[in-house]
Amino acid sequence: MPRSDQHAVATALAALSSVIPEKDLTAVCDRALDLIAAGGSADFAGFLTLVEKSLERSGQVVFATLATPTGTVTAERKASIVSALQKKMKKPVVLRETADPSLLGGARLTVGDDLYDLSLSSDLHAIVAA
Repeated sequence: MPRSDQHAVATALAALSSVIPEKDLTAVCDRALDLIAAGGSADFAGFLTLVEKSLERSGQVVFATLATPTGTVTAERKASIVSALQKKMKKPVVLRETADPSLLGGARLTVGDDLYDLSLSSDLHAIVAA
C-alpha cells in the first residue's frame, strides 16, 4: 500500500477511535484491516464512509468540514475548533480538513447544513455590498 494510503488509513482509524464506543472499536478495526488486506485502501475508504454515515445518522457524532486555502490548520487551531463545536453540539466532533484554493484567506466551516463563512472573499463581498 502506498505511503499516502497508509497515512490516510491511520488518520481515519485515529479519528474513528475517538468517536466509536470502545466496546465496538476492535470489531470496526478488524473489519477495516480485513478490507484493506482483501482489496486495498479503496475498499477501506468505502467502509469508512459507511461507518461515518451510520454514526452521523444515529446522532452519535457530528462531522464538520473546514475548508482553507491550503487544506491545513495548526494542531492547536484544529483542537480549538473541535473543542468549541463539541461544547456547542454536546457530542463528539470529527473535523475534516479540505483545500479550497478559491479562498483568498480565512476559512469556511460546514457543520451539517450550516455554513460558517469566515473567508476573506466573504468579507470583501460584504464591504462591496455595503
